[in-house]
Amino acid sequence: MRNAAFAVTLTLTLGMAFPLLGAKGEKKPKLGPAAAAAAKMVKDLTLGDEQKAKIDAITTEYDPKLADATKKTDVLTPEQKKAKEDAVKAAKAAGKKGKDVRQAADEAVKLTDTQKASQKEAKKQLKALQKELHEKLLAVLTPEQQAQVQPKPRKKKGN
Repeated sequence: MRNAAFAVTLTLTLGMAFPLLGAKGEKKPKLGPAAAAAAKMVKDLTLGDEQKAKIDAITTEYDPKLADATKKTDVLTPEQKKAKEDAVKAAKAAGKKGKDVRQAADEAVKLTDTQKASQKEAKKQLKALQKELHEKLLAVLTPEQQAQVQPKPRKKKGN
């Protein structure tokens, strides 16, 4: 009888433990662009349930809009993407970093005037959507919380 009870207990314990062990190594689901922005904005704040619900509704509304706007900024052809990738690899292999790598990539891509105009307009729309999202998220927060998330003035280098 004792062995049967031990076997049942062991089975139940292991049955509950294995899913928990598996969950430990799993990655968190990837957030959409709006949800990621909201999470970053409110990470150090204590939010009420009503605020959380409003933020979830806002991010649900803006995630597809931001994802679509971001896709529109990609105006490169497959050949241009390959040239950019090759240029970045070559620049990094040559020891270049930061702006120098970006400059090499930009020179390799050779955007057409139409692509430049399309990309500029898409970036403008994306920036407007991001600003709109930020304002809506701020509206959910209390004045004290808003003060905590407002960007602090940056110090200029060399001062």
